[in-house]
Amino acid sequence: AEVYTPLGGVIVAVNSDLEDKPEAVNEAPHTAGWLIKLEMVSKAELDTLMSPAKYEQFTESGDQ
Repeated sequence: AEVYTPLGGVIVAVNSDLEDKPEAVNEAPHTAGWLIKLEMVSKAELDTLMSPAKYEQFTESGDQ
């Protein structure tokens, strides 16, 4: 499947552990459930991202 990221870059690692335990994506997305490691092309793109609080507000609003 395709994965879309809010940042441009080059994939430098893929979490192959997910082949045996795909549920880790939902159970532990910030630790064992990571998908890829990305080497960013431009760190300036970080300025375009929402803060964690803003993202939580966005997802709760249903505006997606």
